[in-house]
Amino acid sequence: MPLQRLSKVGLTLCVEALYACVLNTGTTLFVQNQMRRLMEQVAYWVHTQGGTGEQQGGTLIDRDELVAKLAKDIQKLKRREQLEFYEAEAEAERFLDYIRDRTGLLNEQGKDRYAFVHKTFQEYLTACEILYRERNQDLGDPETYKPEVVNHIREHSHNAHWREVLLLLVAQQPPKPASRCIKTILQYSDCYEKYLHRNLFFAASCLAEDVEISNAQVVEQILEDLVALEIEAKTLSSIQRQVSKTLSSLAATQYEPIALQHLMNVPEGTIEEDRLRNYRVELGDRLNVVEEYLLLFADPDPGVRYRAAEAVGNLGQGSPEVIEKLLDLFAAPDPVVRSSAAFAVGNLGQGSPEVMEKLLDLFADPDSVVRYSAAEAVGNLGQGSPEVIEKLLDLFADPDSGVRYSAAEAVGNLGQGSPEVMEKLLDLFADPDSGVRYRAAFAVGNLGQGSPEVMEKLLDLFADPDSGVRYRAAEAVGKLGQGSPEVMEKLLDLFADPDSVVRSSAAFAVGKLGKNLKGTLDSEVDGNVLEALVNWLETHPDLEGVANAVDALWSLIAEV
Repeated sequence: MPLQRLSKVGLTLCVEALYACVLNTGTTLFVQNQMRRLMEQVAYWVHTQGGTGEQQGGTLIDRDELVAKLAKDIQKLKRREQLEFYEAEAEAERFLDYIRDRTGLLNEQGKDRYAFVHKTFQEYLTACEILYRERNQDLGDPETYKPEVVNHIREHSHNAHWREVLLLLVAQQPPKPASRCIKTILQYSDCYEKYLHRNLFFAASCLAEDVEISNAQVVEQILEDLVALEIEAKTLSSIQRQVSKTLSSLAATQYEPIALQHLMNVPEGTIEEDRLRNYRVELGDRLNVVEEYLLLFADPDPGVRYRAAEAVGNLGQGSPEVIEKLLDLFAAPDPVVRSSAAFAVGNLGQGSPEVMEKLLDLFADPDSVVRYSAAEAVGNLGQGSPEVIEKLLDLFADPDSGVRYSAAEAVGNLGQGSPEVMEKLLDLFADPDSGVRYRAAFAVGNLGQGSPEVMEKLLDLFADPDSGVRYRAAEAVGKLGQGSPEVMEKLLDLFADPDSVVRSSAAFAVGKLGKNLKGTLDSEVDGNVLEALVNWLETHPDLEGVANAVDALWSLIAEV
């Protein structure tokens, strides 16, 4: 959602509700407007202390600094009461405790350190403070008037820490001031502008907030420059990616049709055809693009038909007409077209009886890539009837390893773990292709049937020469939840595996099994598990592995 709508609807209501929460506590210290002013002032001050290294949480501030800042603001806010600083400090302490305990706007994070619960609140209130400062002036006195919004844009235009604040400011301006803000952005002095075009991208980001501006020429110029940059930056991948992201961000705004028209007005062939179609899809012309791709299904060039079918599969428009046209391509003479059509049908999620029947027919296609795509599509569509499962199991004997791989994955996705299915999957553990063994182990873990035979076969895969197979086998053991002293000992052996991914997977499995096994292992095995986990935590360099080992240790010792 654009920040304008988020700020005007969501954040405003949320903050007002939080203030009301404090008022309902019975405190008579502050009225609602006073609380708002204090929080806006604090947010602005806090924001000036922060930088781009922060993530979702706000800037961290020591409690003493925060109380001192609040105390000074309270003295100004209640100047009629002529509070001494110690009195203002006491009120600041109480105010901070109320905000922490009753609203959650500010949270204690670590000992005596505070931050806004989410940086969005900090940014929103900072923008409110800047807007208040601009309003709280004598507009008729040019000597004292400071255009606060424009000044902040000039000062922080390319500072990522301030970007959301500036967008919030522009988004809340009436049309004429918004035009002035965007002009300020475009005119910002930047020695890198001719290379990076940051002013242009920032101005377009303001349009993406659906800001209404009074100067239509500014809009036209921004869009004209973006389209020109799309044409010029063909060899500059980072700039072209940013152009694509920026133009696409105008979707569902009042500027969407204008941007689309600018793109459509360029001379034919100036923008690569598929790229132009992608823009049209993003900017509201999806149905017409689908129709154009359907016409390409009759193109004499199989490469064109292949790309058209693939594109339709990615557009998510699975109408009866689209599905019918794709099914017709199943009879195309070129295998790459049949494969692409099968992929598209699987992506569109329309698993009707007719679709399933046609896909199953492709299991007998002479081309292995087509059989692979058909099996993958069947797995994606989620229609695991007995006939479908039987046909997939038949593909386990396919001479092509890719087809066997795809069939095993599909069976795992369909969730039908009958004894026959499990037996056939376990047979694939002996497949000469490591990719097939990898996917069979994954499927077994997905199906949740942890019989003694299944566990034995999975443990045998711990000695597989391929690290990917060992990784998937350990993961499957953890998922199945069937632990025993033998299983735990085998998993501990994997802690010495030369591959870090395998070691991480073993730790994951121990963690998953630990809670169920706690108290059931004999003391020697239990001690070996704990010792191995502690040793690994002290020596293992991989962060993911460390996290999994801690989870495992927690499951075995700390969880109640």
